[in-house]
Order: sequence, then structure tokens, then C-alpha cells
Amino acid sequence: MMASGGWKVIGEGERVVGRRATSKRAHRNAETGHWKKDNKRKGSGSIFETLRLGKPLVVVVNQDLMDNHQSELAEELADRKHLYCASPQTLHQTIADMDLSSLLPYSPGDATPVAKHINRFLGFPDD
Repeated sequence: MMASGGWKVIGEGERVVGRRATSKRAHRNAETGHWKKDNKRKGSGSIFETLRLGKPLVVVVNQDLMDNHQSELAEELADRKHLYCASPQTLHQTIADMDLSSLLPYSPGDATPVAKHINRFLGFPDD
């Protein structure tokens, strides 16, 4: 996917290793190869976007954050064998030990039943 100004979002057609779940999103200019950071922070959205693309992923979590839902998400998805999760201190060993063939494809769930339940609860008619 191309962002404005010819910058390409990493993770699409490239292997993404070590992007921090809490960091700003990185882009590479397809013509110059220079990197820049986007002003948008996606966190969990970046994790799911990369998994939906079928790319191997190592999430490096920022353990200094309070209520770190990205860390909880990354650890759960690592337990389910969809990605690898590391801290800055364990990243080198995680990369050295990882076996990409052990990762399982991520299949997004169907949110329709939950949305229908919420709509009924709020009094909206079923479609």
C-alpha cells in the first residue's frame, strides 16, 4: 500500500521484524529507500493488519506503559502461535530462536453475532 508522497507502508511484501506495537508507523519511500515515521499510532491495529496480510511478525512491547493492552494482545497471539512477542531485552534471543514455520495463520473472527447482540440490547431492529 502506498501512502502519500510515494512512501510505502512496511509489512506489505516485506518481512517486518521488531516493530514496536506502541511506536509510530514506519514508511519507506519506494524511490529513495529513505524511512520516515507517520504521525498516526495504530498499536493493535498494526498487529492485526500485519497478521491479516499473512506476514511473520515479532512484536516488541513497551513494558513501561500502564494498562498496556498491546502487550496483553501480543502475548495472547504469541500463545496462539500467530506471532512472536519480545521485549527489547529479549529481542535478540527471540530472533535467534524463532522458527517461522511454527507460526499458524491468523483468521479474523466474525463480529456479526456480537454486533447483532449489541444492536438488540440498544433497541435497534435486526437487519
